[in-house]
Amino acid sequence: MKAGYVVMVIVGTLVALSSIGMLATGVAAATVAAGQGRDGFLTTPSGTLSVASYAITSPNLETGTGAGTGTETGTQPGSGGLPSGLATVMLEATSTRGAGVFIGIAPRTDVERYLASVAHSELTSVSSSPFRTEYREAPGSRRPARPGSQTWWTVAASGPGTQRVVWPVASGDWAVVVMNADATQGVDVQVRAGVRSALFVPAAIALLLGGGLLLVAGVLLVIFGAMGLGRRDTPQGPTGPETGGTEAGGIDGAARVKTT
Repeated sequence: MKAGYVVMVIVGTLVALSSIGMLATGVAAATVAAGQGRDGFLTTPSGTLSVASYAITSPNLETGTGAGTGTETGTQPGSGGLPSGLATVMLEATSTRGAGVFIGIAPRTDVERYLASVAHSELTSVSSSPFRTEYREAPGSRRPARPGSQTWWTVAASGPGTQRVVWPVASGDWAVVVMNADATQGVDVQVRAGVRSALFVPAAIALLLGGGLLLVAGVLLVIFGAMGLGRRDTPQGPTGPETGGTEAGGIDGAARVKTT
């Protein structure tokens, strides 16, 4: 019986420890949800991107649900990545030279066609502390048309001051492009990115509730197991000597009768 109480203590301890991990993750998710700011986005610090070419492009942004239709230009049905509808991305760009800036997101095939034979810089690495960037340079000799005149951008913004695009993540193979609005060489901008998702709040609630229930269950198992281990067994009196005494008394009585 004692072994059962030992098992309860061990299982309860393991359950309580696992609940701490769930609670910590839930607190982190709640912190992220609360940190999405007044405009609903969890944003990065601003950083400066500076190249001598005509455009800055992002690395491959491949997203998908596995249920894409492929009807959108440049999309790839069933491509892996972040499922559609789970997040919304925000990008901001401000020219440090006071000129107009362009920022846009489009299918990668369209971007590659637009920048074919155009000198541009693909962002390959970003470090935040300190802020540093690395690029892969694509050579070219052709000057591109003004980006704002193109009609195939999924989302785009162009003009003086800070320009912002907000893009609900969709299935496909995408690219982000930052340029001068007049399509001149030498792009020098400050950028900021943000993301928001409706999953942060329900995920935080589920993790906190689940972790709380596991913690209560684990503590109860430990308490009941410890109570069982601390309980003493009820002592039982011996019966053999009493029976033996009766038998001895009977024999002794019989002996007295014979003596008499």
